[in-house]
Parts: sequence; C-alpha cells; structure tokens
Amino acid sequence: MGPMRHRTTRPPMPPSSSLSPIESSTQRVQSSYPVRLPPDASQEARRVFQGRQLRLHELLLEVLCDAVVVTDHQGIITHVNPAAEQMFERRRCDMEGTSIFQYLGGGKQEEEVIRESIETRQRFRDRYVGIMRSDGTIVSTMLAVSPMCIGQDRLVRIVGVFRDVTELETAHAELARVNRQLEALITVDEKTGLLNERGFRAELTRISREARRFQEPLALLYMDLVAFKRVNDAYGHDAGDVALQTFAGALRSALYPTDTIGRLHGDEFVAILPRTSREGVRAAIEKLLRDAVCRLAFRHLYHQTFDEVVIRPTIGAIVRVGTDIPDDGELIRLADQAMYESRMQDDPYIIS
Repeated sequence: MGPMRHRTTRPPMPPSSSLSPIESSTQRVQSSYPVRLPPDASQEARRVFQGRQLRLHELLLEVLCDAVVVTDHQGIITHVNPAAEQMFERRRCDMEGTSIFQYLGGGKQEEEVIRESIETRQRFRDRYVGIMRSDGTIVSTMLAVSPMCIGQDRLVRIVGVFRDVTELETAHAELARVNRQLEALITVDEKTGLLNERGFRAELTRISREARRFQEPLALLYMDLVAFKRVNDAYGHDAGDVALQTFAGALRSALYPTDTIGRLHGDEFVAILPRTSREGVRAAIEKLLRDAVCRLAFRHLYHQTFDEVVIRPTIGAIVRVGTDIPDDGELIRLADQAMYESRMQDDPYIIS
C-alpha cells in the first residue's frame, strides 16, 4: 500500500463583484474622499473637500431616473443629469450657465417655489410645476426642491428634482370621466334622461337644506300621466316609452333651467321649484298644463289603426317655507297625496 496523500484545499475565490459601473465608481470616490474634515483643516483643504463632495453628488445624480437640475443661489444652472436633458429636450451644454426660471412654463407661481427655497433654506416637495420644452410645449411635473448649505448660512447649491406627471394627470382625467359616467348611470333615468329616484332625492336633500337655512320657499310638484296605462296596453311598451320621453322633453321646455326634474318610476314625475311662492307655483303649473300636453299618434296593437292620444299630467303640489319644510320623505308623500286628491276630484292640479 503506497503512502497516503494529504488532501489540500484550494483557497476560496474572491467573490465576483455585483456592483454596476456607476456603483463601483461611486465606491471608489467615497473611499478616496474623506467623509468629514478635521476641525483644524485649512481653508484650502475645505475648498478641495467641498469640490470633491459636489463632484460625488453629481456622479450620483447621473443614475437617477428623475430629472435633476442643480443651480447656484441665483438660480443659474450648474448641472443637469441625462434624465433632465431628455425631459427638457435640451442638451446639457445649452442649459448649464442659463437661468432655471426661463424653463418654467407657469409664470411667477413656479418661480416663487424655487425662490422661497433659496430665501428660507427650506425643502419643498410635491409642488406642481410646468416646464417648457424646446418646442414650447408645457410638461406637468412634480417638483421637489432641496438647498445644499455649508454650515447654517452659506447656500452652495439648489437641487430640483422634476418628475413627469403627464401620464398621471391623464389617468386622473380618465378616472374622473369614468366616475362621471358611473355617476350618470346611477343617478340618471335611462329612458328620459331625467334624474332617477336616487339622483332626485339627493338633489332634494341639498335644495331643501338650503331653503331651510335661508328661510326660502320651496315647492315640490308630483305628476302622473293621464291615460298612460291605456297607451301601454293598447299600443305597446314602445309607445309608452315614446310618451314618457315626449312628456319629459315638454317638462324641460316648460320649466326653468333652475328647476330640478326627475322620474321616480313608471309614469310618475317630480319637479323641485326653489324660491317659488304659491302664486309662482300656480303660474308654473298653468304653463305646464298649456305647454306640456302632448298629442301623439300610435298604431293600435290589434286594430292596426292610428289613434291620437293626448298625454297630460295630473299635478299635486306642496309649498313650504324655511323651517316649515318637512323632511324629504314627508315632502314627497304630501305632494303625492295632493296629486291623488287631484285625480279623485278630476281636477288638473291641487296646491297644498
């Protein structure tokens, strides 16, 4: 048996560097530059130290995705990073040495943000600022401003970080548009385009609250259509929809734009007349009975003949002033009751 051989272990390989070129450069700069100066450092050493620190900061700015513009205490640009060149659509050599204020697109309000930071030595964040590109277009950005000071008094640089929020504003606008559509879906009656019961009750709550607060009169009209059931039965639901839509259009024309009109269900319509006295309500109802009576021709479902049908409302109205205005549910109930009494008495309208 031959001599035993001793196993030797290979020395571990140094770990491969995972730092990016920028990070490696930054690490080298940090190792070569002192982190702080001794208290007895000369003025020349302090000047060299400050210059090296500024160069380190500029190196770090190169890796940021946001646009960074560095200025002196007068707003003269001393450095821009590549992201700023892309955002402003200008070359670094064209921007450095010029005033940052000439690239702000919103006027004095934007200038005041930066000037305030210069004067107060305070940081600011999340300020909306418009910047002007080379072609004159304005880009919406979110600005953060931070002063770089030596000690407590000497302002060396102002660092502005611009983040493009154009896509965010576009998304907000689209969200607002979708919200308006959703709001319309849940508050507007699909057949007539008037407010549905949910939308009408919300408006009634708002308007009645104001009337109580300012001691103003408020009128509520409750209407249903005479002969509407006969239209549905004899001429079909499509004819009934036409009757509803025609009467809704007549209501819009007969009432003031400040009045609020809604359709609760079926052939029952309601209208709020704010700041309207009893005499004003009477005049409005008589105008309605003149102008909102619709004469429509429908083909009969069974006889295949065309018949003329008169669509007119029966109206119940309630008028109250200020603190005498009941809650919304009671107000609607009283107006509905007045409309029912009008129908039972074969009277075109009753004002309670």
